[in-house]
Amino acid sequence: MDKPVLRQSLITSLLNCGEQVRLGKVVASRPDLIGHKSEALFYGTKFHRAVESYFQGRLYGYSVSHDDVLDGLRQSWHILEDGVPVRWQGSPESVLASAEKLVKRYLDWVDFQPQIIPLAIEKTIRIETEYAWLEGTLDMTTKDGILDWKTASTYESARDVADHSIQSWVYTLLESGGDIKLASEIPFVYHTAIKQTYQIYPFLKYARKEDLEILVNRMIPAAARLIREDGPYTPNPLFRFCSSNFCSVWDACRGGKIKL
Repeated sequence: MDKPVLRQSLITSLLNCGEQVRLGKVVASRPDLIGHKSEALFYGTKFHRAVESYFQGRLYGYSVSHDDVLDGLRQSWHILEDGVPVRWQGSPESVLASAEKLVKRYLDWVDFQPQIIPLAIEKTIRIETEYAWLEGTLDMTTKDGILDWKTASTYESARDVADHSIQSWVYTLLESGGDIKLASEIPFVYHTAIKQTYQIYPFLKYARKEDLEILVNRMIPAAARLIREDGPYTPNPLFRFCSSNFCSVWDACRGGKIKL
């Protein structure tokens, strides 16, 4: 039997809210159910693309000015990469103004971080484990480890993601080629931009060997089994991150209130 391909987001969804995975399959086959992308997700994607363009210059040795980055952000703002409309909480223009300010603040901050030397941007890695293929796309690898860009509304929510996400486990394992000891020695840094205060916080993480062993020996086998057997898909028992801001199939579920 072919091994399933697992990404960090799929593992997280399967183990935290399998219903999100099941509904994702339903929505994929029912265009009439495709709802809206959250403003937070759209904002984060545009921020990511903007700062990525800046580091592309560092990587390939050409100059990218702050104005170039901001112009690119403005020109791409109304482009829907996947065609899914955005559920705006403010006007698109006011949200763009906020995104411009946050990108500029990040670029001003990172100008004083010359030690960040990119080695690769948007690098996709796939490794084979006993039960599944593990795959991920790393925002940026540097001479000092892995860097990932994030936006968050508040410092508290950013800290929560940094403390509880398995992303650092998965990405360091990928970068190490599946070597748990080596993975535990790879620095993983979130560069998190806070939308409310326009402040930038780096969060440094190291995946512990015991956590990596849980990922390899428990999480990946459990997720692979759910994919192979097509369930059972258990709804989110704690309703953690169960909202339109975080869930890609919220319009087809709304916290379990809609049954499909």
